[in-house]
Amino acid sequence: MYNIPHMASSQEIFVANWKQSGTKREAIAFVRAMQEARNLLTEEKLIIVCPPLKSLDFVEQSIADRQLPIAVGIQDIDVNVFKGEKNTGAQSPELLKDSATYVIVGHSETRRNNNLTDQDVADKVKVALNAGLKPIVCVEEINQARKLKEILGNYEGIVAYEPPSAIGTGNAANPQSANEVAREVKSILPSTRVLYGGSVDGKNIRGFIEQDSIDGVLVGNKSLDASFFTNILENA
Repeated sequence: MYNIPHMASSQEIFVANWKQSGTKREAIAFVRAMQEARNLLTEEKLIIVCPPLKSLDFVEQSIADRQLPIAVGIQDIDVNVFKGEKNTGAQSPELLKDSATYVIVGHSETRRNNNLTDQDVADKVKVALNAGLKPIVCVEEINQARKLKEILGNYEGIVAYEPPSAIGTGNAANPQSANEVAREVKSILPSTRVLYGGSVDGKNIRGFIEQDSIDGVLVGNKSLDASFFTNILENA
């Protein structure tokens, strides 16, 4: 069984996935804005910022210097590490875990662009857990959650449901429909916390966060805009 340290079951989870954006200047602006909005960083909220690899150390240090209650994650790790390979340019979790606590695994874009199989995604989860990182496993459909269960057993951690039609389109899923999927994911993987991802904003956040099986949200590259992200936190 693969698990991660227990997180507070009452916490709402907000993941900011900056994707390939986030220059040093943009990162500074974001962290400063979060410091100014510190009243929103309550114990009831688990906030995770996932910058691109280039900005990882800088973002982590900036957050630490300001003593902000924000966790840092990475956007992917190299599955070949699991196979014992030492590849040039690979994102080894052993090197990254000093600056990150979480890792996004199996994002729809990563699956598609790298032709990842369900086994590849499961191997990445194993790599992350063996290194002490906490995976945020992305699924587009229920069958991917079933495959995760089949390969890993009782995975205990975070799963993010991302319907392809909602990613980057501005057309968020219906909260009730997303909740039905989240509920089914939890029936397959009972010890998981389930996030919704796909065109989340300050106007629709409440509809998702108030659902009984949705524990938080995964926000895409718009989350680099601190005013956009804090608006989500304010309205959650």
